[in-house]
Amino acid sequence: MNNIDPEIDKTKIDNIINKYQTAEKSESVSDKIQKLDRKAEAPGRIVSLLIGILGTLVFGAGMSIVMVFENTLAGIIVSVIGIIIFSPAYFIYKKIAAIQREKYGKEILELAKEL
Repeated sequence: MNNIDPEIDKTKIDNIINKYQTAEKSESVSDKIQKLDRKAEAPGRIVSLLIGILGTLVFGAGMSIVMVFENTLAGIIVSVIGIIIFSPAYFIYKKIAAIQREKYGKEILELAKEL
């Protein structure tokens, strides 16, 4: 004899099923546009940040050479190399972002017409 209430059992099963079903979220048009814009900007931002960080580390290494090892000439040369590395980071960002905007621009404009 099974003394389990079928109604309680059904609600428990329904709760378990609901946990595993993927709730499809309906994105609004503005959410889709913002998502595409972030997608267009991200690669340029990542590359320029990596270049900037690398250049800054090299620049800092040059300054350390000057202060710790008291080798002014070598430290200045290494620091200038660091400056040369991080200087074009912004321009690289702008170029990559322009390419990505061209790639996603049509889709963003199509979605904007729906607003």
